[in-house]
Amino acid sequence: MALTYLRKADMNDFEAIWSIVESAKQFLKEQDIDQWQTPDYPNKKVITDLINQQMYYVLITDGQVSGTAYIVLGHDVNYDYLTDSTLDESYGDNHMTIHMISVSDKFRGRHLTSYLMSDFITLAKAHDLHDIRIDTHVDNQIMQHTIEKTGFEKHGMIRQPLYTGYAYQLII
Repeated sequence: MALTYLRKADMNDFEAIWSIVESAKQFLKEQDIDQWQTPDYPNKKVITDLINQQMYYVLITDGQVSGTAYIVLGHDVNYDYLTDSTLDESYGDNHMTIHMISVSDKFRGRHLTSYLMSDFITLAKAHDLHDIRIDTHVDNQIMQHTIEKTGFEKHGMIRQPLYTGYAYQLII
């Protein structure tokens, strides 16, 4: 079994992260999913800023960056666009939101997205957070399946000018 763990990204990881993001963009395009298909998102500056703000994480498998994502602790501006919300708001802004999950095409089929989700749930628990949120594009059925399989429940829609996605929540 491969040694797999989550850690904060640093700028030494940038090229591996960017390669994974570019591959994910191509995969989404091949699946005819409009997510991440604009030239300005995600882009290198966004990823650099998230790494520098220590919000970006990498999944390491056998010493290689195999997956990536970033988290927002507290208020997430994306959820200002939430409609039809049935979110449990009892924790206020004391929550974690997971964004931009990507897995390297070299590791596809090894269920590493589930590792990422599990590791973020553990990270939330370690920070005494009980409310975890995630959203994905309405056409991204692969990610929707993974999110729901992890135990998240759908609680509304995020409707932005260039993005419409389902919002999910897991209370732990």
